[in-house]
Amino acid sequence: MRVANTSNDSHSVVHAATRRQPCPRLQESTMTTTYSVFMLLKATPYWHSLAREERIAIRDDALSRVFNHFAAVTLRFFDASGLHAGCSEVLIWETTDMAEYRAAVEALQAHAFFGAPCFEVMDVIPTLAEEWPALPWPAGGVPARAMAL
Repeated sequence: MRVANTSNDSHSVVHAATRRQPCPRLQESTMTTTYSVFMLLKATPYWHSLAREERIAIRDDALSRVFNHFAAVTLRFFDASGLHAGCSEVLIWETTDMAEYRAAVEALQAHAFFGAPCFEVMDVIPTLAEEWPALPWPAGGVPARAMAL
């Protein structure tokens, strides 16, 4: 759920006397929000002990579990093992339905992917994909919604 500041008061002293109207481009009814969730994973010794074919089978089964049961969710895998010391894999989830995303993550928790465990979750970074162009940017460069904070 998205919340817009529609109160008569503002947290900004400069704009306290001015009534703000919600920007129609930020209201939920006028645009579909696409979320991208970056999940940073670290491979466990169990994962490293598996043969390449077993790793591929677990990964493909995890992908098919998401794609076949959660239509509003996409999932992509990226290997970062040779490029980053803190994480070995990056999953990028994309969805317009966060409830379905949560259900997909719960389904993978029961799967060997997280259940064996093959990976430890190091961090989860939820983001809003490409929302900044829709913000009402004033000449000063700060979005109106940020000025109300």
